[in-house]
Amino acid sequence: MKKRKRISNTYTPWEMDKGCEKLNRLSGEGWQLERVGAFVITLVRDESKVYRYQADYCKNADGRYYETFREQGWEEVCNNSMDYHWFRKEYDSTLPDSEYEIYTDDESYEKAIKATSKTYWWLLAAYLPLSISYVMAYLSDPNPISFIVMAGYLLLAVTYLFSVIAIYRKAKDRTRKIFVSGKAITVMLCMMLVMLFAVPFLGVLNNKRTELETNMTWELCSAEGTAEDEVVHELDFDVRKAGTHSLRLVYSCEEAPISVEIVDAEGNVVYRAEPSLQCSIKGEKLELEEGGYAANVYVENGSSNADFSISIVRDGLGIID
Repeated sequence: MKKRKRISNTYTPWEMDKGCEKLNRLSGEGWQLERVGAFVITLVRDESKVYRYQADYCKNADGRYYETFREQGWEEVCNNSMDYHWFRKEYDSTLPDSEYEIYTDDESYEKAIKATSKTYWWLLAAYLPLSISYVMAYLSDPNPISFIVMAGYLLLAVTYLFSVIAIYRKAKDRTRKIFVSGKAITVMLCMMLVMLFAVPFLGVLNNKRTELETNMTWELCSAEGTAEDEVVHELDFDVRKAGTHSLRLVYSCEEAPISVEIVDAEGNVVYRAEPSLQCSIKGEKLELEEGGYAANVYVENGSSNADFSISIVRDGLGIID
């Protein structure tokens, strides 16, 4: 049988009674408290005794503080960085329940909740700018992925904001009912972490927008009623966000060379592929500004058996470049 096990710690200051009740039940099953972390409670196997547990908040615990608990038969088990102290007392079924209660005054209770809410406020302060930045990203470049990300951030931010406000009000009124549980806070924090790690991946998908993708095959390329030596295929496309783009250009023609020019709206050539019978360019980097462009494909009039493919995809490492 294992000697240690871990359980989740989702108890907030206003739920410490529930947390201690669970520790008391586990103690009766032979699992005793060893350590309390931010998200995990560690228990050790010991069936020799049964204890009752209590938690107390004290920011600057001194010798007198511990002595008071010892005089009442309490033994400190552990404390954590949030200034909570966990005590235990051996259980005797002949003693009244009041023997295993501790008194926490309203001032200490308020300080405990305010200390917790302060941490939540800092997290919210760090999270809100991200939410605003994704709103700005969506407004500058509307698309389905950035909308989903923006909506997710805003929904989570608003929910978290109302939760923090409710916690702050609870600190002012101990009897006030609160809809926010420790599990809800934990879920929101986990969702924030998921958003922070998932959004860069979504950003890659978002930024790798295909600006142009065309495939052409012709057995005979000709322009009826013209004496021109070559036929020009004009492929118009728009660049919605300036930055680095990747060019993929693959073609072959048995009888005559093909050449390609990419020009901007003013007619300036930004890229040229010299005439050739075959071409295989993959990953060529182009720095394109926002605006309209055209990919002009020049093919000799009368050429045959040609396969042509071109794509221009915007690069990027995230929604906000």
